[in-house]
Amino acid sequence: DVVREKAESLAEKWPRYDGTSSHARLVFELSGAAHTVDIQVWRDRQEPVAVRGEGADFRSALDEADDRIRRILRKDKQKRRDHQAEPADFPG
Repeated sequence: DVVREKAESLAEKWPRYDGTSSHARLVFELSGAAHTVDIQVWRDRQEPVAVRGEGADFRSALDEADDRIRRILRKDKQKRRDHQAEPADFPG
């Protein structure tokens, strides 16, 4: 329950990093001692983002995946912002 609450809390924050985020899917998997979390975030008019986090427990795997998602969402948002701000080059 604690990990599920943390996952829900993190997913609610992702639209702050990229407002085009519409919904997410998180998959938790335990294979032997390896804990993995796969996250997919869908965005309006953008390609979905998918990452995987691995760790000794689900909490650390979730933290790793969250760091990656945030980084990607910020970077993509900044790229779109920079592209929109570029002045048009017209020959004089």
